[in-house]
Amino acid sequence: MDNEFDGLAYHKERLRLLVWSGFFNAQDFEIEARDMRYDPDAAPHVDELRRYTLEQMAAKKEAEKSWPAVTDWDRLDGVFTALTQAKILTLHNAGYTQNDAHSDAWELVNTLPGDWRGFVFYHGQDVERAIEGLPLFLGFDAISRAPEAKTAVGMEFTGALRAAGFTIDWDGDPEKRPAITNLDWKKRTVWETR
Repeated sequence: MDNEFDGLAYHKERLRLLVWSGFFNAQDFEIEARDMRYDPDAAPHVDELRRYTLEQMAAKKEAEKSWPAVTDWDRLDGVFTALTQAKILTLHNAGYTQNDAHSDAWELVNTLPGDWRGFVFYHGQDVERAIEGLPLFLGFDAISRAPEAKTAVGMEFTGALRAAGFTIDWDGDPEKRPAITNLDWKKRTVWETR
């Protein structure tokens, strides 16, 4: 059958994106591999998926050697750091969907000390698209329910991104997600964690 699900191909693609996201290392893979042993589509392929993942990691380590000292992701992280210091909470790779990211952001706003004005995030699906060369979409919200508050947060963080050299596609509508259209996704991996 042409429509039969190919578990090996699916998991290879998922692992490729995880590796090239820069948020995933060998220790993360070991946790993933344990979980895959319970997935009937992945379990028969765990050894092959391990080899494939190690190949992808080796390729990424090699590619990182040729990257500029400061990548677009580093510049994005710098903007996120400055925004967080200005009381707009920022989250990299927050969950996998927009709902996950909103939930994570509100939880942090309600538990972290600080007088937060709003938050900005991108999630796992956004990262996957950025790896493929598509725009990086950003979600955001304001803490205040005042109608102009969300627009103000959007204008502030998109202005900071533009000042850092990013091209932003956004018409100012607070119900639309701005996108960085000129980001070359190159996030270095922290290969060893403690």
